[in-house]
Amino acid sequence: PNVTRACNSNDGRPVWGDVNFSNCRTSVVVELVEKVSRLDEGFKSENISEILKETKQVSEDELYEQDVRDIVYVLEKTKEKTETQDDRQNFIDSSSNIVSQNKRDVWVNIPSRNDLAKEIISGTDLNARNYISQTAETGEIVTYSTPNIDVRGIRLPTVKPTEPELEDIRLLDAVGEGVIIPAVVTNKLKQATVVKYSSIKDILSEEELKDSVDNTIGSTESLTIRSTIVSFTSEPQFNVSASNPFKIVLQNNQTGYVCPRRTCAFIEPEINNSMWGSEGCTLNEAESNEDNVTCDCDHTTAFAIIMDVAGVQLTESEREILETISTVGCSISLVGIVLTILMHVLFWKHVKSPRAKILVNLCVAIGFTDIFAILEGVARDSPNFCKAVAALLHFFVLSAFGWMLCEGILLYILLIRVFDGVRGKHWKIFYFIGWGIPLLIVAVSFGATQGEGYGTESSCWLSVENKLIWAFVGPAFLVILANTIVFVMVLRTMMKSQKVKLQDNFHKVRTGVKASVIIFPILGLTWIFGVMTFNRETLFFRYLFAVFNSAQGLLIFLFHCVLNKQIRDIVRNSTWRRSTLSTGSGKNYFRHPKSSSSSPKKTVIGSRINEKMVEKSARLQLESNGWKSESAGHGGNNNLNVSVAEEARENENMMSPLQGHSSSNEFVGRDNDAVEGEAYHRTRNGELGNSSSTDRPSNNEEAHLAV
Repeated sequence: PNVTRACNSNDGRPVWGDVNFSNCRTSVVVELVEKVSRLDEGFKSENISEILKETKQVSEDELYEQDVRDIVYVLEKTKEKTETQDDRQNFIDSSSNIVSQNKRDVWVNIPSRNDLAKEIISGTDLNARNYISQTAETGEIVTYSTPNIDVRGIRLPTVKPTEPELEDIRLLDAVGEGVIIPAVVTNKLKQATVVKYSSIKDILSEEELKDSVDNTIGSTESLTIRSTIVSFTSEPQFNVSASNPFKIVLQNNQTGYVCPRRTCAFIEPEINNSMWGSEGCTLNEAESNEDNVTCDCDHTTAFAIIMDVAGVQLTESEREILETISTVGCSISLVGIVLTILMHVLFWKHVKSPRAKILVNLCVAIGFTDIFAILEGVARDSPNFCKAVAALLHFFVLSAFGWMLCEGILLYILLIRVFDGVRGKHWKIFYFIGWGIPLLIVAVSFGATQGEGYGTESSCWLSVENKLIWAFVGPAFLVILANTIVFVMVLRTMMKSQKVKLQDNFHKVRTGVKASVIIFPILGLTWIFGVMTFNRETLFFRYLFAVFNSAQGLLIFLFHCVLNKQIRDIVRNSTWRRSTLSTGSGKNYFRHPKSSSSSPKKTVIGSRINEKMVEKSARLQLESNGWKSESAGHGGNNNLNVSVAEEARENENMMSPLQGHSSSNEFVGRDNDAVEGEAYHRTRNGELGNSSSTDRPSNNEEAHLAV
């Protein structure tokens, strides 16, 4: 049947659907198809001129979907058979009628309509060229206009003018659309033809469009053509240099979008399965505005503007605000990172631990990220510099995520695999995760794409269009997922295991989790906000991304230095020691503690420290008695007894306030090997007594992680 209607069920009740006329055909159109079929089979009984006249008339009427497909078939079969100028005009008129606005609702329901549109362009271009070539005038622009298609061309004289008389040929209509041919190539031309299609954009399918673009444009869900389509052909056909391109001027309707990404694209309609591409065409920003776009192209074919309307559309003022937030914020972040690294370098012997090592590496990665984020705005004007900045940003951002993963792994080792400790083999893995894997990802991505996608027209970052952004999103997602799993494991163990609560590492991990809970969301949520910046409705997330991305270094400095009790104590004691030495008497106190005397003020300060040190010494002596029996026979026992004895001797002289100061400083400032050894032997009973201090779990982790 030609007409169908579906019967649907709605809560058990039958409901009729819409009437389907897709298989309906007008009798006149059916007759046209039969005539063309006989003509195509070699029968000369049918007059081509009469067929085209009938086609023009019937295409003006209301048509069914199958009628439109049939008329395109008639035009395809007759495009090379036109003999007179009237035939060619009727052909162009029929093409204009079939793509008119009043046929738009019919076209919407036709599958593969973009391919039918290509057939219309191909046939119309051919007959437009023949129409121009058969005109009597030479050296004059010839036009033929219909409501939806405008033809404009010129035949050039055989005798060419001398070089100084050469001028650009401007095949432009009344509103300025068309083609400008540079003067340097006009002496090579015999004929030039321009056809403007003003309504074909309204019948194209955006769903089909995304599957008909090549990798120079990149397929996305938000591609659209809202410009006129201008077809330009020449005889003979040739390419021009980039310094003297053909200028294709197109009218572009971007109503509802502010600064969408626009691409000068072309297609070869006469070639089957041809795709939209942009190679050889560039957008001339200086000569373009919101209404008219100029493309500089080195070849001839059919041209249009393809817009990607997915990105956040920013006004100039919004762009300036975001760039200011990013630049100022990254500068502040960089200062925080530099101060954090400086504090750890100056007091490294007091704070060194696996956690401190990972933090310093993380700070280096974030610091370089801030540097290149600041340079990104400047680099946009230089394509090569922009490409380099994008690649370096890719590397250091991935590295920051890598070191965050190392921090999660370290928490796992300290609590879940408490007896393993952090050994040298772990650091090889950490460095590979933090620096090696990011370098490998960037190298492979850059090599596979030949640098394409590193840097776009709007930013020096990874391109979304060619899917390169997944070289960042994929690894970042895996790191966030892995750290989430580690946190769940750590928190479950801390809440349920009474045995773990008795271990010395418990307090370290608890404070480590507190600090990491602050840092992980900074990196994770920052990029979640970045991914959510798709359109104007989510512009708020663009601002959140700029703020959070800029605050990383400042927050790291705040929580790991300013609010870190160990750092504060070290700075305070270091300041007191330098102040004492500057008086000229501090030197004698440390060399001859027994003969030293103190003022009442110093006695008060020293007594507070002595109370803590006496308590610490007593605890160590009690614990050492238990360890002796537990660690008998192990090689690390002697080292442990020496460590405890040394600490006891350091605290024997606390009766003097000045000596109390000295003991306190010695305890806080002494090499971490002894302190790390104590925690290490408590868990391993001395069996790894020969491990280096940097590989052992350190008590410095506790103070370093405290918030």
